[in-house]
Amino acid sequence: MAGSQEWLGGGAVSTHIEAGQTPRETAVTLDDATQAMKALFEGQDSGLDRTLKLDFGGDGVVFIDARGTPNTVSNDDGDADTTMIISLADFARLRSGELQGQQAFMTGALQVEGDLMGAMAFGSYTASRQ
Repeated sequence: MAGSQEWLGGGAVSTHIEAGQTPRETAVTLDDATQAMKALFEGQDSGLDRTLKLDFGGDGVVFIDARGTPNTVSNDDGDADTTMIISLADFARLRSGELQGQQAFMTGALQVEGDLMGAMAFGSYTASRQ
């Protein structure tokens, strides 16, 4: 069996190819999401000037502290200015472009607690880095 993992368009897409089969998507992990956010924020000055949390329910959280420079990313579950609640599967779809942020919000796949402007700033920042 051959396997590969790519970050296409900033989104985590994992595939495993069996001999004679076509690629199929597999589950995205908390570590995949954390590494994606570290690649975008860790050590940077995003200019967001707030804390953000991606809450993946029972799978864990990614906490982004963008209040100072450099920005930091961890899996600490602290209070945040903006908390975005989303499943890991929908996060992967969002990052790959298969799901749009506004669509995710309007259908309930993405819920926002706290400062809604933080979620919008997060979306703009991540889109500009893809």
